Amino acid sequence: MTEFLRSAVVPIGLALLLLLLPGSFAGLYLNVKAANASGVGSTIPVGSNPNFMAYDSTDNKMFVVNTGSGSVTAINAATNAVLATIKVTKPNDIIYNPTNNEVYVVSENLHVIAISGSTDKVVKSIPVQVDDFYQDLAYDAANGNVYVASANPGSVAEISSSTNAIIATIKTGSHPQHLLFDAANNNMYVSVGTSISGLHPKSPYVDVISSSTNKVVATIPLSESPGSYPDAFLAYNPANQEMYQSDDVGHMYVISSSTNTLLTTLTLFSPSFCCTLLTMTFDPSNMELYAAAAGTGIWAISSTNSLVTTLSLTGANGYLTYDSVDSDIFVPGGTTYVVNGGSVLTSFTTVNGAFAAFNPGGGTVYESIMQIPGSVDVISS
Repeated sequence: MTEFLRSAVVPIGLALLLLLLPGSFAGLYLNVKAANASGVGSTIPVGSNPNFMAYDSTDNKMFVVNTGSGSVTAINAATNAVLATIKVTKPNDIIYNPTNNEVYVVSENLHVIAISGSTDKVVKSIPVQVDDFYQDLAYDAANGNVYVASANPGSVAEISSSTNAIIATIKTGSHPQHLLFDAANNNMYVSVGTSISGLHPKSPYVDVISSSTNKVVATIPLSESPGSYPDAFLAYNPANQEMYQSDDVGHMYVISSSTNTLLTTLTLFSPSFCCTLLTMTFDPSNMELYAAAAGTGIWAISSTNSLVTTLSLTGANGYLTYDSVDSDIFVPGGTTYVVNGGSVLTSFTTVNGAFAAFNPGGGTVYESIMQIPGSVDVISS
């Protein structure tokens, strides 16, 4: 994550996706715009063009990034009431840090903002050199700190949870992209693309950073380019303790957590055009990894790395969210899908549906609706 960065790239992909014709079907999940008359769910007004979200498990809140209006909205996940609107210059990626109960937001080209989960106030502005494309955040459960990709000059910065100061800068190649923590070996994995040609990094690899030493302990070359951010993605499968790196042309690279070597490369599809978003999430109910390509389909991969299921999902944008209450995979988009066990349970039309996050406290899925003014739909089982 989330998969799952950015504002300079995301609107281009979304604009293409929104040209797809949405479908509308009745099902187990209800879009709240249609369900409000029966009292099911709600629609929450937020800032313009909301996208990424982070759930605060301590305070039972959902924090929403509003890229269009330069703010972050704090929502009470129990009542769905807006608690606060926090001004942030050019906000982008967001994560929650359970160690200090703070939410971290990247401010493009400027810094990382730490927001208190209890007071919804800015705690500190941390100067970190990021850029428009590569600014992923990740939480390291081994040391309790936050890592941020810094494209210039090509490094990953570690932010202390106790002081909110940068305590380490780990050099990578140019243009580090996604970050993901691996609980099997307590390392941080970083997608790195070098030698920019147009929008697409070439000669890509994955750097592995030790949580204890903050040194790069392995560099894993990939055979294909992961493409421009955010089309590359990282996901972890705890069932086989393997890390998965996707690219934008239908490949998934399987990396061993024990040896930090590339085990195999899976080919899921051949896109008809460049830069097809491919995001992933793990389903612990069946021990399968799901990958979805924007407006194309979704694939279920077993823990032995064999293809289990392929489903066509026209109109979905691919940012997957796992619903742990119903063991469903939620795929938002112009058409939003709910997938379980290799079949589509239901689908329904949403207006500019973009990103989704699961609220385990209420068993609901929040879907950001990218428009002006923006909103978040609450979708319940």
